[in-house]
Amino acid sequence: MLVFRRLDYRLIKLRKRPVILARLNFSSRFYNKFLFWLPSQVVILVKFATVRNKYLRTIQSQIFLIRANSALEDNKNRSVLKNLKVALELLREDLSPLYRKNLISCCQLVLAQRSQHENVSAELIELTKAEINSGNETNLDAYYYLSKFLNSIGFLDAGFLARDKSVSLCQLMTLDHGSSGRQIELSFAACLERGDLDRADFILQRFGLRIQNSRLNHFKFYLNLLCAEKTQFVNSGVKDFFESEIRMSELMRGKSVALVGTGSPLGDYGKEIDSYDLVVRVKYPGQKSLPPAEQHGRRCDIAYYTSILPFQILSESGTDLSFLNDLSFLMVAQVVDAKKFRGLPILYLSNIRSVFPNGDLTSGMITLANLLRFHPSSLKLFGFDFYAMPRLYNSEMVEFYRKKGWTIGDPTLMGNVDQDSFAQRVQGHFWHDQIANFSFARNLIRAGAIKSEPVSAEILSLTPKRYASRLEILLRNSYLKN
Repeated sequence: MLVFRRLDYRLIKLRKRPVILARLNFSSRFYNKFLFWLPSQVVILVKFATVRNKYLRTIQSQIFLIRANSALEDNKNRSVLKNLKVALELLREDLSPLYRKNLISCCQLVLAQRSQHENVSAELIELTKAEINSGNETNLDAYYYLSKFLNSIGFLDAGFLARDKSVSLCQLMTLDHGSSGRQIELSFAACLERGDLDRADFILQRFGLRIQNSRLNHFKFYLNLLCAEKTQFVNSGVKDFFESEIRMSELMRGKSVALVGTGSPLGDYGKEIDSYDLVVRVKYPGQKSLPPAEQHGRRCDIAYYTSILPFQILSESGTDLSFLNDLSFLMVAQVVDAKKFRGLPILYLSNIRSVFPNGDLTSGMITLANLLRFHPSSLKLFGFDFYAMPRLYNSEMVEFYRKKGWTIGDPTLMGNVDQDSFAQRVQGHFWHDQIANFSFARNLIRAGAIKSEPVSAEILSLTPKRYASRLEILLRNSYLKN
């Protein structure tokens, strides 16, 4: 739901006037519930809501992209288009009227005739090139969120152009002592993604004191990692979990690690996986629900889950969770109150800040990023396809979650995922900046920090542009099927 916050400083003066505040609160809820379909909604948003600030306006536009995606999944094309129009209108100050008009026309055509997706994509590439070449050089936020808009309707090639322009503007941004902490972080992250390590180092040396200390530690860690220099242990900054981090460091330091993702195995790697000192699995469903042993092995020492809440609920209902007994550690992305579950220590995963600009890491990449904090002697990826294969998950894992009815996974809710669904794939690209995740792993491979089996290695050998094209082709194929 869109929340109308008190950003306008003039409203602060009304705090002592409860009647007026009550009316404003009622109006906020009224706008959310009843003005969703009105053409005047954007005017109301800009005039009364929290969208006068350019950066916040781009963030607000994402709310309507979420709604558009939900409508797309339900085949409600009219609703899709209305949400897209509002999302685009919130970016209007940074995009030319002609481009906005053409973009909506392209969306209308594709929603009416799915077979036109490839032709429209080619047209949008040219339109987007012209727009970003003639646009304002300060529009780094607008171009980044334009890429989110384009990705949300399956035009990843055009989306890449907008994102690439945003990264370039950040990389070349002129920084001085008047620059904000966010500008410094964006510039550093862009340099790190592009492999401009000398400038990244310069930014930290010159402006590091302007960055929040916990984030600065992460930036230094990954800069050293990509430079193949000695790194220091980086804690998450959450004091309650510091003891678990020390124990994980003792367990992992100097060990060989196999990190096994959720992708379909395309080779027999079972013996190799089980030969590592430690085996870490993403969203581990138990030995019985893994792919055949010769493909993905059987061992699991450490398991990652987004949250342990489903486990707690199932445990209270008497569900058999004995498959967790062989584990040494649980890794979770969401902060929890408990430090242990079924006697297993819980490691809260640090919020890694080396991805441009604030794109969320996928479950696999956030696990990878955190494992490297504990200095394993080697780390190799298995079962990672970076969304670039026809199936999102290995079939055994999907069947397990469907049968159990669990929701231990990402926003697509693995238990209900339709692997051929265009809307589900788009949702993955929306929630996670796939180019950022791809570049993150690719840079680590190039720096020699990790290794990968042939399927992942082939994908990570692509350029970011070719990778985006590959994702669009997969999206288009699933779109035409639906």
